[in-house]
Amino acid sequence: MLGAACGGSAGPPRPVRSEFRTGRSVGPPLVAAGAVWVPNEADGTVTRIDPSTNRVVATIRIGDPQRLVAAGCGPDSVHSFMFDTLLNRRCDLPSSLAGDARSVWAADNLGRGLARIDPATNRVVERIALNADPFAIALGYGSLWVTSYFNEPHEVLRVDPVSGRVLATITDLPLGGGTGIAAGEDGVWVACTYAPSLARIDPATNRVTHAIPVERYPLAVSVGRGAVWVRNENSSSVSRVDPRAVRVAATVRGLSAPVGRSGDDAMALGPSGLWVTGIRLVLVDPARNRVTGRIDVPGNGVSQGFGSLWMTSITGSVQRIDPGAAAVVGSGG
Repeated sequence: MLGAACGGSAGPPRPVRSEFRTGRSVGPPLVAAGAVWVPNEADGTVTRIDPSTNRVVATIRIGDPQRLVAAGCGPDSVHSFMFDTLLNRRCDLPSSLAGDARSVWAADNLGRGLARIDPATNRVVERIALNADPFAIALGYGSLWVTSYFNEPHEVLRVDPVSGRVLATITDLPLGGGTGIAAGEDGVWVACTYAPSLARIDPATNRVTHAIPVERYPLAVSVGRGAVWVRNENSSSVSRVDPRAVRVAATVRGLSAPVGRSGDDAMALGPSGLWVTGIRLVLVDPARNRVTGRIDVPGNGVSQGFGSLWMTSITGSVQRIDPGAAAVVGSGG
């Protein structure tokens, strides 16, 4: 898959403004607290990029992932890779980030909890024990929402970001949940990858109210523009879910095949539309539910902020990309 994505290209494509080497196994960047934060999942660190100076200004240690490796994280044998598995993500530290203006939260699989980074000091100032391996984190409705895909039964934990107390443990998920998660648009939305479905959690009751069938291998979830957006990796599609009707309202095709590691394929919903990564970066028009633009840069997770796209490249760097560089594509994608 990587070879096909490279396409024999020599050197970085023109739309890349800047490229940052931050660490090993770089995960999706997070835009929060006046900066861009990058999880280096094989190093146990988070890198802070200052978008105004275009410089790396800090690297914060979350923990030592080699301790996870020594404890036997990941699939139980090489034969596990003959089948699809997300178990290799148990070795990631941190496996996910979430943040707002005051804090950046990192998933800490080593401590089986969360680590809070203070953006004012670039230090870990608090650790919350969950007694569960966090997979992904979302912020919304005054809480942190954490999927723990590796637990049995699968669960979503609702955590008070002030006290660090677990407010609810939600276990009534469909088979194969939950992995990707997003909060907003009248619910907390959880990808149940192997079901395959999207679960809606009512934040008023902390219960699953709906399980919406989607296409194969849903993982990344985004909310906004009056919809919930789910990337179906094995179908090369995005499902647009109507949060009021609680059903799939449209399916967007014409997307690039995903590249990189499963679970790191974050989408970015910004002023110009929904950006979806893969062999090329494509732009989905939320009003017409179709691909309307592309940038010929291969990558994995992407976010948007400070007038730029911030994307994890297939070579392990973070690329700052001009969203205005997208080439217009026709109705056929």
